[in-house]
Amino acid sequence: MLLQFLPKNLVQVIFRKQIRSSFSTIAEAHDEIIQLAEKLKAPIAYTYKGKMAIQYNNPFEVGLTGLLGIPSAYRAMHECELLLLLWTDFPYTPFMPVQNKIVQID
Repeated sequence: MLLQFLPKNLVQVIFRKQIRSSFSTIAEAHDEIIQLAEKLKAPIAYTYKGKMAIQYNNPFEVGLTGLLGIPSAYRAMHECELLLLLWTDFPYTPFMPVQNKIVQID
């Protein structure tokens, strides 16, 4: 089960009952997302809306995805075994991988 790999604080943020914007949720969970990437040894790509919340102080950053994205983020998305999408509405379906397993948590 995927949740066993998520840091406890990130799980709490994901399942919190109050409704927040995706930006404030990502910003609130920045440290836990970095911990998760470290645990999984996974790169972190981000959307334009999440850039300011997740890019800073992030040793796993591979760049922006989508229409304005860069090749390293595109490759990371397409070469992974599991693509974990956190709080994103990623509207650029032509940039989404088609053969990967994808889990989206809103």
